[in-house]
Amino acid sequence: MLLRIGFAVALLALVRSAAVAVELPPGRSFTVSCGDVTLKFDSRKCWNINRIDYKGTPLTVDNAGSHFGVVASFPDRSGFVGSGHRETGFAEEIRDYIIRIDGREIDPESIADGAELSGSSLLVEKISRLRGLRLFTRIELRDGKLLETYEISAPRETKLKLLYFFMHPWLPEFSSCYSPESGEVELTTSGQFPLRCAAGTVWFHHAGLGMGVVSRLTEAPEPEKILRMVWDVKNYRKDYVRDCYNSVLPAGAVRRYAMTTEFRVVPDRAAWREWAGIQ
Repeated sequence: MLLRIGFAVALLALVRSAAVAVELPPGRSFTVSCGDVTLKFDSRKCWNINRIDYKGTPLTVDNAGSHFGVVASFPDRSGFVGSGHRETGFAEEIRDYIIRIDGREIDPESIADGAELSGSSLLVEKISRLRGLRLFTRIELRDGKLLETYEISAPRETKLKLLYFFMHPWLPEFSSCYSPESGEVELTTSGQFPLRCAAGTVWFHHAGLGMGVVSRLTEAPEPEKILRMVWDVKNYRKDYVRDCYNSVLPAGAVRRYAMTTEFRVVPDRAAWREWAGIQ
């Protein structure tokens, strides 16, 4: 059903049909490989992505404190709601979760802990709630690309501190990043945000592995208000997209965001700079 109708219609249909949260088995994870890219999904993170591998090598951290996906921060609580965050006393509530590999739907409850699945394409769709907000998640893996789409809707007027989208905790050994807006940035575990601007596309380079990543923001409601941030700390090089900073979402608001991430072997810095188009 989700493949045949638009996001907004699917969101309403699934939320109406799921009056209570879906209870998925706790303490489980599984991986899905499509070509050279493997995604790990973990119940600790409300079945969001929890690791990205390329050619059999992890490119992101995989631990209890590093999160992918979408989180929301509200003015009445300190902390975040969504993915693996639970410090506010609220957790992401899953209402529906669908997995398709090569077009064939798989019952999530039938997937054994630690299962290693594979195919030529993956589609994951999820309906969840972040307190009063409704979140529609779509994750696709095909043709060597990771495609993430998120749609946030507010049934009632909702005050926000901020929303973070497309959280990617890349390994702390990633050595450089670049966007046309920021220029080339060295990642040195500075504890700062050396990339902090309205960047739509950001390239990353892992010199030790000879691998590169590029994430392109392909859709946002108001791109000029987006803030792209890379947090350069010892645990990871974390990429974020921030929106709705100190704002109010009116009742009925729907906001949609999309990003495409690609991976490449870049044996040295010169190859990475050429790929990124750095002059």
